[in-house]
Amino acid sequence: METLSTMETMQSLYEKALDIREASTDYRIKKVTPENFQFNDYGGLDFISDEGRAVSTKLSSFALGQLGTKLHVPGQYVETCINRGFYELARDNINAWVPDYSGGMFLRETGDTLRAVLSPRYSVYDSEKILDVVDSKVNFNEYEVKNAYISEERLHIRLTHREHLKVDGEDLFPALFIDSSDVGRNTLVITFGIYKLVCSNGLVIQSCGGTLYKQRHVGIDPEEFEYGIAAGLKNIPLLIENAEEWVQKARNEKIEMNAMLAHLKAMKMGKKGK
Repeated sequence: METLSTMETMQSLYEKALDIREASTDYRIKKVTPENFQFNDYGGLDFISDEGRAVSTKLSSFALGQLGTKLHVPGQYVETCINRGFYELARDNINAWVPDYSGGMFLRETGDTLRAVLSPRYSVYDSEKILDVVDSKVNFNEYEVKNAYISEERLHIRLTHREHLKVDGEDLFPALFIDSSDVGRNTLVITFGIYKLVCSNGLVIQSCGGTLYKQRHVGIDPEEFEYGIAAGLKNIPLLIENAEEWVQKARNEKIEMNAMLAHLKAMKMGKKGK
């Protein structure tokens, strides 16, 4: 199988992100009531948006879990009811709690399936925008994509530096990990870590690194995000230097590799080693 170049991979991710956006529709309900929001007889959701649009849609497993959390009904229980054909039981459980819910909702649909049930405070900052900023701020002459994944729910990119740490005999590479979600699965976060080339998938030591940028999907400012990435990238030389010092220290003390990795995970990368 031909391996895609880093730029081809980034372009492919961007095109998939655009496809997801074009297939998606967002709806807002300022105040959820039994009159504008009901679980139906088929394990789906019927609602009327603030724009007056009547929608009947299926729910993804994740969206069903989010709905259950908001209404204090265990999502796994409702999903089990649906999977076993007890649609009326699922409907009655959900609809019984709708009158007690006094807030609004922000709903995200892709195709014919609701992929997210979110708070109205949720800030839309989707994968294609994140990829745009990453493309403009990361020097791909220095980094290559080792692993990438995008779906309607999640974005993950692992970028490794093209030069390994300056420690003889070790195949350890500085790495950036970019994670986000268009449906509230996780925060938007960029972290520094170490990638060990021990097999095709590598060995990731992400927890040894520093958080370069972290932002919940609430009140996201695009300019602040661009500034945050740029500022975080400036810290990478220091993080690399720290990692090299700690690895060399472990080698000098003849620490076994497993112990060294544990040591790296436990260390504070944001400060110089003593």
